[in-house]
Amino acid sequence: MFHLWILSKYAVSWRRFFDIPIILTVIGITIGVGVLVLAMSAFSGFETSLKNALIEVVGDVSIFQRGKKIENPAALIKQFGPAGKQVESTMMFITQESLIAGQGKVSGVLMHGVEKEKAGTVLNLKNHIIAGSDSWESQGGYPAAFVGKDLVNRLGLKPGDLFKVILPKPKKMSAVDITPMIKTFYLAASVDLGKYEFNSRFIFVDLPIVQQLLGTKSISGLRIKLKNSDEAGVWAQKMQEKIGWSYAVSDWKQTNRNYFSAIEYEKKVMFFIVLIIIIASSFNVSTTLYVTVLKRYRDISLMKTLGARPRDIVIFFCMHGLFLGVLGLGLGILTGLFFCYVFEVLQKVFPLLPSDIYRLSFVTTEVRLEDLGMISAATLLICFFSTLIPSIRGSFLPPVEGLKYE
Repeated sequence: MFHLWILSKYAVSWRRFFDIPIILTVIGITIGVGVLVLAMSAFSGFETSLKNALIEVVGDVSIFQRGKKIENPAALIKQFGPAGKQVESTMMFITQESLIAGQGKVSGVLMHGVEKEKAGTVLNLKNHIIAGSDSWESQGGYPAAFVGKDLVNRLGLKPGDLFKVILPKPKKMSAVDITPMIKTFYLAASVDLGKYEFNSRFIFVDLPIVQQLLGTKSISGLRIKLKNSDEAGVWAQKMQEKIGWSYAVSDWKQTNRNYFSAIEYEKKVMFFIVLIIIIASSFNVSTTLYVTVLKRYRDISLMKTLGARPRDIVIFFCMHGLFLGVLGLGLGILTGLFFCYVFEVLQKVFPLLPSDIYRLSFVTTEVRLEDLGMISAATLLICFFSTLIPSIRGSFLPPVEGLKYE
């Protein structure tokens, strides 16, 4: 309580407690913490954005049959057994490399035939529509298709326009004799799937249409939507053991393990790089306190004359430094939250992240409590150690030193 009382007396005299060097020191800590909050939030948001983009396109878990199509999906689903209670929805799908032609332009695409009744639960396709309708109904005899936004822009299409999809179809099982199949669709909606690769190549149509074009009733695989996406890895491993290795079972994270490993590594590296700013600011705390000790010989001598012990002087100046750290930390977190808001707003106006490089067209910032806790602990720890040398220097000051000229 003695230290708090002394500190409050100095705080009341703000000109002595908050002089120009101290204010600049607090500003340095504020900027360092703010940049660190933005960096951690951007990486966390990038990870979450990528996770959502994957889950809402490929599902929590995907199941394929190795080397061939799945002929009896109903029998496969029955093998889930008790693990099926964790499944929220299951969707059959078939994929086919194709060509799309519209407005005089041609591009390679990956056509997905999906169960339209399940597209809202497994794919959450409705929430990704940026232009057009969510209706799967045919218009003028032409079936609906949902196309990635970058592909739509490349072809110059708009909702309601017709385009053709060209599929190679083997004739008489000959690899060299190929008769192309051409099907006309209308653009029901342009969709933003959250990942450049998806937006530039994917189109979604009704499953029976693709099966009819390919002359098959089989499917490429199953997309599984679980009640808890975080349990996808454990569920996929159990299911792999249950249905056997003739099937390939992969969860959303396993499919893109390299992406997520790179994000985690880059996040740690960025934390330590930006932490250098806080370390530099903390050296300013140490320098400022050292100068403060020299300027306050008289005050220190008076406190020692009144009975203050060297330990009391150390605690007082450590509290002074930690107070500056807490003040800079609090202002820095608020500044970081403001930076996050500005970052998201600027993304809507300027393309800050090239989507063809970072694979995501928009990154939200996500402030996680564990990130704030790590930033707070590192900042306060650095500020504490930076106060020790000047605090110990002040504690060894002889009382007569500050009073001999009074």
